[in-house]
Amino acid sequence: MRDLPPFVLSGDRVLHGLTPNEVAKRVKAGNLVRVRHCVYTDGLTWKGLKPWEQYRLHVQAAAETFEKPTVSGPPGPMW
Repeated sequence: MRDLPPFVLSGDRVLHGLTPNEVAKRVKAGNLVRVRHCVYTDGLTWKGLKPWEQYRLHVQAAAETFEKPTVSGPPGPMW
């Protein structure tokens, strides 16, 4: 299974030396792709991914932006 490309999170954009306008320009030019609200990845790498790999990236981006932990498994008793 191929490794997924790294994300650029909006909150970390300063670490990458990007302003909000620079992020917008890079998205418009295709250099960055918005995977999910506040989550971006390299545009060229994104275009080279298979559809199921792009889906994996969407799922990983959602996991990165969840505010509460994700629980998997059978639900507990409801009373």
